[in-house]
Amino acid sequence: MAEQATDLFSNVLVAIDDSEISLSAISAVIPSVKAAKGKMSVVFVRHRPVMFDSAGAESANAWELIEESLTEREKDSERDASALLAGQGITSTFVVRDGDPAREILATATEHESSVVVLGAPVHGVVGAILESSVAEYLLHHCTVPLLIIHPRAE
Repeated sequence: MAEQATDLFSNVLVAIDDSEISLSAISAVIPSVKAAKGKMSVVFVRHRPVMFDSAGAESANAWELIEESLTEREKDSERDASALLAGQGITSTFVVRDGDPAREILATATEHESSVVVLGAPVHGVVGAILESSVAEYLLHHCTVPLLIIHPRAE
């Protein structure tokens, strides 16, 4: 059983955004990755709202604001992930992808030959829950390696 756990955490992919729960997914698996002498890839997906994907020139200002926000979130996520992993003795890589989060997480897991995919499951009201669950649901049905979903602790 211990050997299976070691194999499971040998090459971890953690999908994050800039939420606390997604970052806590990194913290949650650090002990297991260290015990397995494994490595970790952290992926941040720059997801543009569908309504802006086909927007014309009239929404150029809105598009610039979306891009600025994505860039800020990306930088914050990389900084926070790096801070959590600093001094842990884990080889890590930060990956940025553009597109649909579920598909990009899956593609990254395949490219990095990940042994497990980990993601936090934040709940931001009804709409946020639907969007987050769609990512988790897609991965649940399409991921070819184990999927570990970290939920927030009850206070």
